[in-house]
Amino acid sequence: MESKAGRLFIAIATAVCVGAFSLFSIGVLVLFMTGNNVAAHDFIAYWSAGKLLAAHGNPYDSSAVLAVQRSAGFDQGLHPLLMRNPPPSLWIAWPFGYMSLRLGGLIWSAILAISLGLSVWMLRTVYRQQSSISILLGISFAPVLACLLAGQSSILVALGYTLFLRFHRIKPLWAGLGLWACAIKPHLFIPVVLVLLLWSFTNKKNSAIAFAGLSITISSLAALLFDPHIYSHYREMLSNPVLRNEFIPCISIALRALSPRHPAVMQFLPVTIACIWAAFYYLRHANEWRWEDHGNLLLLVSLATAPYAWVSDQAVALPAIIQLSGIRSRTILALTALASATIEIQVLSRVSFHSPAFLWSAPAWLLLYAIASRQRLRPENLSAPPLAQEPAAATVKP
Repeated sequence: MESKAGRLFIAIATAVCVGAFSLFSIGVLVLFMTGNNVAAHDFIAYWSAGKLLAAHGNPYDSSAVLAVQRSAGFDQGLHPLLMRNPPPSLWIAWPFGYMSLRLGGLIWSAILAISLGLSVWMLRTVYRQQSSISILLGISFAPVLACLLAGQSSILVALGYTLFLRFHRIKPLWAGLGLWACAIKPHLFIPVVLVLLLWSFTNKKNSAIAFAGLSITISSLAALLFDPHIYSHYREMLSNPVLRNEFIPCISIALRALSPRHPAVMQFLPVTIACIWAAFYYLRHANEWRWEDHGNLLLLVSLATAPYAWVSDQAVALPAIIQLSGIRSRTILALTALASATIEIQVLSRVSFHSPAFLWSAPAWLLLYAIASRQRLRPENLSAPPLAQEPAAATVKP
């Protein structure tokens, strides 16, 4: 039986989590149902990129983007909100070039909310989670709420990775489309991509990778139809000193900022080490590899060591959070809920997304998952059985 102190700790964690989620939900509903402050919302970066794409302009041109945004009421200083996603991701912005900012914002918010619901639903199927705690942890996970509030695209990336987890054995087309969605923010998946290539080579499971590659190729070529110089424009945008010197609260950029003369190589040192570890990690578990299980630790390492990542980008960790919801350790569950609620409180307190106060978050998810993996994430310690083995993709017709 649990002690009274343990039950009290769990009750407090649940109350804080539910309370923060309720406040977030009210804020999101007010923002998007009334259309207030949409011009200050991050969605304006996608909307303005779409406007320039529709006019065959350069969506990465700071001056052009700022002019479009100011025409819509954006007033955040001299620097525009730029869409930093690579050219193959421009498909998410192009349709909004034919809409008003308010209508586009409402549709974008609905897409994000539906993507979150689909992700949680599919992940509950993947991990056979029937308890309400999986829904609570999923929809109250602070990074996904930060995405909803800021209008960021990481929820779409989380949905893409979820599609891969759900269908990589039985429906390679859907799995490949999921990986295509992950290409919206490829820098979050560098060690994951390395292991994907090793996995497809050693197991001869190339269908999902082939569909993903085909989709990325098509979207890359489509970007050239809007702007024949789109890739050189993208490189110019990345070399912008304002962006290069911007502080983003993650391990890689903090390491670069703390190094003498701030060499760029320091920003890529963590992910380089992570790739070396990922290769050995996969080779060690190659014979028993399950993306639903081994992939989550790999994903969290990728997020923690990414060359840059905002707190909202941690929405991609949703599969690991849903898997954690099935463990019997109430202490781990309560700590996960409290960590999530802490971020929500920080955001509600208007702590800037640039603040070093968010540096702890990505390592926290990795630490909690690593502890749970060693102690509780074995099949015999889960509150629900693992997903049954499905037929290999080679025996199923696409």
